[in-house]
Amino acid sequence: MFEVSHDLQVELTNADRAFALKAMIQRNTVKRDNGIPDRIVASPECSLFYDYRGLCGEIAVGKMLNLEPRQIFGFGGDGGYDFLWHDTKIDVKWTSYINGHLIINRNGSPDDVKADLYVLTSGNDMWVTIHGYATKQDIKQFGFIKNLGYGDNLVLTKDKLTDFRSLIEN
Repeated sequence: MFEVSHDLQVELTNADRAFALKAMIQRNTVKRDNGIPDRIVASPECSLFYDYRGLCGEIAVGKMLNLEPRQIFGFGGDGGYDFLWHDTKIDVKWTSYINGHLIINRNGSPDDVKADLYVLTSGNDMWVTIHGYATKQDIKQFGFIKNLGYGDNLVLTKDKLTDFRSLIEN
């Protein structure tokens, strides 16, 4: 038996990468200036790298939803979601692992799910893979608590994700 892939590949342009770098620096500066602690346990450079990769994922998803970068980004806290699309709150997550999971939050409570849709991405700054999405209801139904070494997390495996194309084809 083989697994059907819902993966969607999105190419980022030089302009996309430049915007991600600028946004990474601005977001990080605003967060630190406003006393928002860095939640990455590793070095500050590592934190910037994760911010950059996450921004690349947000840009890829935004491109597929026909959103311009300026429509996507705020430079402070995001309130639990990255952008609004047709009155739907969307939070984009990044994984560095081939078999990575969608990790929703760090306290592991399904009641703290703030977005309507969660999209899992991975890849690099040239090509981003959109693995699929899960609704708030999917998370509450299929999510499970897992400690990944830094506390309980609410997690959903990739096989429970819905093909991202179903959003953009409607």
